[in-house]
Amino acid sequence: MKFVTLLMALVLAGCISTARQLETQSEHRTTVKSDENYQAVYRRVLTQAKECLDLGGTFAASNKVDGQLYSDLGKAEISYYLDNVVDMYFAVVKIDRTGDGATVNISTGSQPAWANEKLLNQLKGWAEGSRNC
Repeated sequence: MKFVTLLMALVLAGCISTARQLETQSEHRTTVKSDENYQAVYRRVLTQAKECLDLGGTFAASNKVDGQLYSDLGKAEISYYLDNVVDMYFAVVKIDRTGDGATVNISTGSQPAWANEKLLNQLKGWAEGSRNC
């Protein structure tokens, strides 16, 4: 039993458990500028993330995609995480109104570097207009 407890502690120690922590600690991030309205970019990225990433789960853990649109502030935020005893964040997308367009800041983490880069490129593609999983 001690081995299982130690193993769980080691696994969870490397995980990012808040969106803010992911934003500040991630080495995997990019910024996208768009001529589209920030609300349109938000809707597309959220829709694609829900279709492609929100794959459900088991009784103990599930993948979640949540989004918040703050129209009064000209901002939006999308989080992709594993909902478990301790949440583990994989991506945070922040979308800001800039004039008639949008600035999209994407951060990924809690995974091996190759998986973070793959997810980063997928989210970037959606921010740029792709609709592919």
